Amino acid sequence: FFKQKTAYEIRPRDWSSDVCSSDLSLPSTSLGRARKVTVYRPPGHTPAETLPVIYATDGQWFAAYGRRVDAAIEAGTTPRCVIVAAHSSLAVRTGEYFPGYDPAAFSRHEHFFLDELIPWAEQTFGVATDRDRRGVFGCSDGGAHALTMGLAHPTRFGQVIAYSSGLPPTGNERWADGTAPGIQLCAGVLEGQFYLATYAWHAFLDMTGVANHWTERVCGHEPLQWVEELPAAITRAFS
Repeated sequence: FFKQKTAYEIRPRDWSSDVCSSDLSLPSTSLGRARKVTVYRPPGHTPAETLPVIYATDGQWFAAYGRRVDAAIEAGTTPRCVIVAAHSSLAVRTGEYFPGYDPAAFSRHEHFFLDELIPWAEQTFGVATDRDRRGVFGCSDGGAHALTMGLAHPTRFGQVIAYSSGLPPTGNERWADGTAPGIQLCAGVLEGQFYLATYAWHAFLDMTGVANHWTERVCGHEPLQWVEELPAAITRAFS
């Protein structure tokens, strides 16, 4: 489906070039081993051009997102940005992304994500360091991670993009006045519990007066919706 035309055309690009690299390895004291990281940078980007940045989970599945975002940037419909996507695996991602499932694994990954991944990206790629131009993104279990990071660290992330969250709110989540990030939610009506959990976040945020953007799609729990929605979310976040 990446050959079809949408609002912009997906054009062939050499993904082995420095536009998008999937072979970066970041040593991690927190995790006790190196972690693979995929970094998307738009054409012509150098560290001298300080761009907004999205920190994401599940970098092992990021190629499709990178192609779609790249096409939108090339078409001029989405602002230039950098995306830094840390990899995980099915064996550990639930523990790393869900608070309370495996507290030790969650804590290790949280320290990696905040204290190693972000400083490394800022020093290496020259991305934005201010809260308003820094976001966190995830889908499915990664959506729960994005919401958790945005809630626990509002001074770090000014934007949260969470699709098909694997966890609903507990009802106790609160941001201090004026500290809530911009929150964008999306889920498909055929996703079952993932739809219900994400809609619960939307309803809860509305009830507690936290601004959020809600998108509902007719689809199941599948990457196509998330890939298609990400460029628009980045545009709303950073335009």
